[in-house]
Amino acid sequence: MFKYSSSAMINFKKLFSRLKNEDQKIYLCLSGGGVRAMAFHTGVLKYLAQNEMFNKIDSISSVSAGSLLTGFIFSKNNLYWPEDQSFLNETLPLIKETLLSGDLLKKMKNITFEPNIDSWFNRANRLSACIKEVWGIEQQMGDVFSGPNWIINTTCAETGTRFYFFGRNFIGYRYGRFDSSNIYISDALAMSSALPFYIGPYVLKTGEFNWDYSLDDVSPDEDNIQEKFENIHILDGGIYDNTGLEAFLAMGKGFRKADYKSGLFILSDASEVLREQNSSDWLEISSSGRSKKIMANQVRSLRMRNFHGYLERGDISGYYLRLGDNYFDRQLVRGQLSSGWSNDSIIDSKVGKHVSQLETGLQPLSERDFDGLVSYGYELLRLKKRIFP
Repeated sequence: MFKYSSSAMINFKKLFSRLKNEDQKIYLCLSGGGVRAMAFHTGVLKYLAQNEMFNKIDSISSVSAGSLLTGFIFSKNNLYWPEDQSFLNETLPLIKETLLSGDLLKKMKNITFEPNIDSWFNRANRLSACIKEVWGIEQQMGDVFSGPNWIINTTCAETGTRFYFFGRNFIGYRYGRFDSSNIYISDALAMSSALPFYIGPYVLKTGEFNWDYSLDDVSPDEDNIQEKFENIHILDGGIYDNTGLEAFLAMGKGFRKADYKSGLFILSDASEVLREQNSSDWLEISSSGRSKKIMANQVRSLRMRNFHGYLERGDISGYYLRLGDNYFDRQLVRGQLSSGWSNDSIIDSKVGKHVSQLETGLQPLSERDFDGLVSYGYELLRLKKRIFP
């Protein structure tokens, strides 16, 4: 877990003074993490809306559940990003009603556990139909969006790389792009949230699209994806990067645009927290997927250390919001955050501890859990802004 050194605290005070700039753009990353992530991200958005910051959001990079939430918000507002009060008064109650009903989650579970073997090979494609039917998301990627730039992250099984939707293009690092205008938003959401063990990959036939190989990182002779693969299988974007940060910050290379350094980054991360486990049997460790969780946690940690390095040096300003962030629990016990933490803060309450340990799966949320997760996301951003103003 990253710890703030005393020197880092000084840098934070300097760099966060930039937040007074009313023109500062916000770059928002919304992680995967199942239905609990959607509620947690909603809390972060609630804080931004209450503080009249929605119009400052320049770009959103979403993964899995983060993509589902963003797509839902856009779709329910006719592809317009809502104004602050509209989100608070209309969209937020609709999100709550939808997540509590669990209708889409029930459909997803039906797809997951269908006994028909033939249906197993197109579950993600059928998930798109469920999103369209249950949530009424019928728009296409080529329709006109009004609001933040939206980057929808996925993972390509064949190449092992990140593929993503941006604007009217579907882009693969080193493999070109094609015009995705006619792809339904529900298809893009299904690709981004195609969990490998629950849903499985979304199948794309490469020959159905006109690929453009003119990008700088593409060699048409070596990277012609149509010649290599008749089909590509698109999986949950969280397999490659569950934070969404890759859209802005390339590991080992730095920020993709110089403009990003003058903005405010908000990373909302509700992915699973790796907890201690008493496992004396090697078979138990292997069969439980513990090894996969360890690897996923280390990948996330490496990305966050890279990001925090920029924060410590004062190169950028930003907040990393982690559901179940034990760092703050430790500091609270030591009394180091007493000035910024109210006595009734949900983060250190029984409810906060409960919601931070909810499964990252498809289970419907109770009203208590939804409200707790929303409060957690809201309170964590409020707290960090108070500690690092």
